[in-house]
Amino acid sequence: MSESFASDPFAPEVDAIPLFPLGLVLYPGSQLELRIFEPRYHALIERCIDSNLGFGVVRIEEGVEALREPDARQPTIAPVGSFVRIIHHAELSSGQRLVRVLAGRRFEVLVTEEQKDRLMIGRVSWLREEPVEEIPAEFDRLIEVLRDFAAQHPQVADAIDFADASEVSWWLTRLRVKDSSLGQEILSLNNPIERLRTIYQIIALEGDS
Repeated sequence: MSESFASDPFAPEVDAIPLFPLGLVLYPGSQLELRIFEPRYHALIERCIDSNLGFGVVRIEEGVEALREPDARQPTIAPVGSFVRIIHHAELSSGQRLVRVLAGRRFEVLVTEEQKDRLMIGRVSWLREEPVEEIPAEFDRLIEVLRDFAAQHPQVADAIDFADASEVSWWLTRLRVKDSSLGQEILSLNNPIERLRTIYQIIALEGDS
């Protein structure tokens, strides 16, 4: 399979990207720190840094993250993931690399292949970009929850657009959804109002704690 990576995760012509399976769900706007020790990922990170490329993070549904044995099988992955770009990296004295990534656009995995170095490549279809959408009054309580969080964390308050349903839904998902299976379902929803409705139900069940 020919690989077509791009520095811009929103580029529609990108349909084949490296995949980094992990035991978690990464939502748009989220940051994640990765400790790189496998040769396949060292090579990937070097290429991303040198050429300003990105890669996809996908949740593992069955299997393990690290392929420690030559005959270890690739994990089964969720159908929807998030494209990430590297925003910080550092070499460690152990020879490992510490990398911080920022998640952006979501994608659906159509098919995967394994390279000779055991790196997983996915042919993907990009989920549509969501336009700014107003938040219905029925979700005013969710805005209060997020404003309470922002009041306790003033360093992020200016970064939140409280009028954008999509952005608010991702912030609340990161804050309140702890179950990865449910988080994966929310990641797959391509309607911010549906996501807000799901989160509203979760908070109601939790007793607004």
